[in-house]
Parts: sequence; C-alpha cells; structure tokens
Amino acid sequence: GAHGWAPRGAPRARRAPVLAAFTSEVPRVAPAAEGLPWKSSLDPAATLTYMPFLEEMVAVMEGLGMERVEVPARLESAESAHREARISSMHWRGDLFRKVRLTYFDGGADVQVFNSLWYPDPSLDLPLLGVDLLSLARGKRVLSVVDFQPLSQEPEYLERHVDWLKPLRDQFPALHGSLSGKIYDSTQFFSPQMLFGRHADESHVQSSVLPAFRAYLEAYVAHAAASPRDASEETVARVLRRHAEYDDFSASRDPAHGLFVSYFGEAFAEAFVHDFLFDKSERRKDLKPVHTFGKEGGKGEEHR
Repeated sequence: GAHGWAPRGAPRARRAPVLAAFTSEVPRVAPAAEGLPWKSSLDPAATLTYMPFLEEMVAVMEGLGMERVEVPARLESAESAHREARISSMHWRGDLFRKVRLTYFDGGADVQVFNSLWYPDPSLDLPLLGVDLLSLARGKRVLSVVDFQPLSQEPEYLERHVDWLKPLRDQFPALHGSLSGKIYDSTQFFSPQMLFGRHADESHVQSSVLPAFRAYLEAYVAHAAASPRDASEETVARVLRRHAEYDDFSASRDPAHGLFVSYFGEAFAEAFVHDFLFDKSERRKDLKPVHTFGKEGGKGEEHR
C-alpha cells in the first residue's frame, strides 16, 4: 500500500453501508466492543498469535500490584471500517514504572501484532523495555524484537544496564539476527543485547520467541527492582527529558504508522502515535513519518 506496510493481498474495502449515502464520509473508525484480552480473531480461521504474550505480561503487572490506567476511548480501541481488523490498547502504571503500554492489532491472517513499551519511574535512570512482535502476510513474514532500549550509549551506562544480558541472550540463537537499517534507520536506542528475529513462518514463536520474551521481561523487572533510585529533582528532570527525546525520535520514525493509516485513517494514526504511543513527542506539521517497514513497490530487501 502507499501508506507503509499494508500487507499484500489485503482484502478490498467492503461496500459501504446504505447509511453512507446520507453522510458525507463513512467513518474510518468504529469503536471495538470487546476489550483486551480477546479470545479469538475477527477472522475465525486465524489465530491470535501473540495474545499469550499479552496475557503473561498482564499477569506480571498484576503480580507487581500495578494499576490499570484508563485510555481515552478515542485511542483505546478502533475497528477498521473497510477491512477485518481491529486494534486495542492498555495502559498500566506502578511504583517502578511510570507508564507501560500494550497494543494488540488483529488483522486476521494478514496481520497479528503485539507491541509494548515500559517506561521506568524517573527516579530510575534505566533503559526502556521494548517489545515488537509481528506476523504478516499469513505468517510468512515474522519479525520479533525484544530489547532493553538504552537512553544513552555511554559505555558505563551500557555496562551497568545491558552487558549482563549476554549469557541470557546466548540462550536464544534463533533471535540473533541483525537489525536492518532499512527497518529502523538508527541504532541510537537499541542495545547490543537486543533479541531480533526475522523468520518465514511462525514456527519459532512458541519455541524461541515466547521463552525469550519471558526471560527478558523477568530480567527487566528484577533489574528495575534492584536498581538504586534517585528522586532528586535533577535526576527526575534528566530522565524525563530522555524519555521525551526517545518519544520524539520514535514518533517521527515509527514503522507502524503507515499500517495504522491504511487500516484506521490518518486522524486516528496521528492521534494514536502522538497522544498514546509516544505521548511526550511533539507534533510537527513539517515532519512526515519515515515509513520503512515493507513499502510495496520497493525491492522488499528489508524482509529477507
């Protein structure tokens, strides 16, 4: 699609309901009736590939005594008005984490996506935990990213927060792929211990991705709990500034932006990226997102 990584072979828009004749424009977005976690896909023949990941993450947060924060209705859920697809999100917070967001995108066999980002409390100068799991094109393009996303590339920072993950990462050789610059155009917020996999089917999801996800999530929570806290005004301001820089950088380069546009329309995509996914980012009229995830019409090298 012209808007980024809309999967190949996506169903054509369904005919607009009769009501559309009386309105100037069919709304792109309808509220999704059912909140997360979902039990089945909109497509009865498809599987919610990553729902077990979301459920495990929720169980970890409940175990930590974290609380769920209400997401504004306009951002919490949406259903595509022209394709079998829906998206829904959750927002949590707790003593160690100022914001944890989870988003699930169910587009039947063409798109299954689970995305989560953990922002530590600003008294903790820690990496963010980033999880990006995608199964596209009927499970023929499967991307897995789990990382302690560093807010600094200083050796001392990486040594304290990231280097110790190496023995853990070594247990998951199926996730030792190298990140293509065509997908994410900078390594600024990625660590040397990132788990990254690019596969041509879903066979690794249960055998490698789920145990690796579980191990990194447990390690991250334990690291946050064991880290010294500094609630001084100076540290809190510095950490929040880093979070804002991360949000700004990410919002302008979010590879999923084109997917949101093609399924749910520009208005939802813009609000979702800036007001929920990266809510400390600034909207800039002059800055168009760089959609690099599988643009159709390109050489498609980024998926090999």
